[in-house]
Amino acid sequence: MMKLSVVTTLYNSERYVSVLLRKLIDIIVTDLKLDNTDFEIIMVDDGSSDSSLKVALDEKQKYKDVNIKIIQLSKNFGHHNALMAGLSVAKGNYVYITDADLEVHPKYMKYFYDLILESNADVVYGIAKEREGGFIRKYLGGIFWKVFNFFSDTNVPESMANERLMSRKYVDALLQIKENNFFIG
Repeated sequence: MMKLSVVTTLYNSERYVSVLLRKLIDIIVTDLKLDNTDFEIIMVDDGSSDSSLKVALDEKQKYKDVNIKIIQLSKNFGHHNALMAGLSVAKGNYVYITDADLEVHPKYMKYFYDLILESNADVVYGIAKEREGGFIRKYLGGIFWKVFNFFSDTNVPESMANERLMSRKYVDALLQIKENNFFIG
């Protein structure tokens, strides 16, 4: 059975795809000690207007012995909908989601993997010590989360990373959500 699925979305991410794949494969094989048959990498192109899809397809040919799936959406449906498209084809006992922009280094997948195996948790996610970006990005991000948390029944940490590792049970529960507009927090 597939042990790990990695899902990432691409939206005008051509400059990150090659490096992301190389780092993911290296960490999965070297640090997690998984064989090529034990994992898959799923890349969802969310209507990119650049060469993201072409670069992903070229990289897939380069790594023929790695199970890489590429999904092309017909237009930009948004990050969370693209993630759900990837989750819907993921077969792993655990599913790691990460952003293609490498803001969070793929090395953290090892920490998440060890933690979820040790704790038997259904989800492990990270919280950044400090948000990336300049003053305006940090300031506006802080305002967004304050407003979000004010109107939401669920309190989401302001510096929560998109990266997370989820159990199959958790992913299957997410896939039962039939809302068109939702947020994976």
